[in-house]
Amino acid sequence: MVRTQSGARRKTAAAPLEKRGKVDKMAAGGAPEEWKQWAEEQQAALLRYFTELKGELLESLKVTTSKLLETKTAQGAAILELQQQASEREDEVSALVGKVEMHEALHKRWQERFEELDNRSRWKNLRILGLTEGLEGSDLGAYVVVLLNSLMGAGSFQGPLELEGAHRILARRPKPNEPPRAVLVRFHRFVDRECVLRWAKKERSSKWENTVVRIYQDWSAEVAKRRAGFNRTKAVLHAKQVRFGMLQPARLWVTYKDRHHYFESPEEAWAFVQAEKLDSN
Repeated sequence: MVRTQSGARRKTAAAPLEKRGKVDKMAAGGAPEEWKQWAEEQQAALLRYFTELKGELLESLKVTTSKLLETKTAQGAAILELQQQASEREDEVSALVGKVEMHEALHKRWQERFEELDNRSRWKNLRILGLTEGLEGSDLGAYVVVLLNSLMGAGSFQGPLELEGAHRILARRPKPNEPPRAVLVRFHRFVDRECVLRWAKKERSSKWENTVVRIYQDWSAEVAKRRAGFNRTKAVLHAKQVRFGMLQPARLWVTYKDRHHYFESPEEAWAFVQAEKLDSN
């Protein structure tokens, strides 16, 4: 039995084989003509069966192929639409990336400008480390004036030393076993500030009322961090008696073997130290 496309069953050409009585009679002694006729009938029935089966299979294959082609066409259209959408999204992302890069460059430029203005506003400032908490009394500015005049000596300034302000950095008051807070000093005249800074670079540190006082230029937190990154390199150069110095805001210069070198980052400077084997004992 074979199921058609509509689901109904039909009889096959094998029906002649159901005539078992005729077959039994021929087997018992039928004539050759009867056997020949029966074989021809069976051959014709089988031929009709396979012809019908072939037609059904071809029809089924045609329907299936048609559906596959329709599915392929639909999927091709969907893929093409997705490709177009992906291309549009790629263009949008490229445009956004360009905008982000532009804003990052603008942010970097404004950040550099901000740092420059911040450090320019500190040009008349110095930072004093080591002043014991509480010794200044109620007038820190007057205390600093006495300190600088005593350390540097009378006549170090072109006139009376005047300050625009002096205060300790904004932080909690340290405990007795902790170092004192730094003192920020703003000079009235830039020339006085330069005079103190030159003296501080020469002396490095001085004793004052049983404490060690150090004076440094006042930098913004970002620049101070970048300058501090060179400390390891500077320590090695100092130990090897190699001339070096810092350029504003945070560049290191080194004079080694009659050649001048300039470094923008601590990594570059340390690579130079290692290349010249200055870090070896």
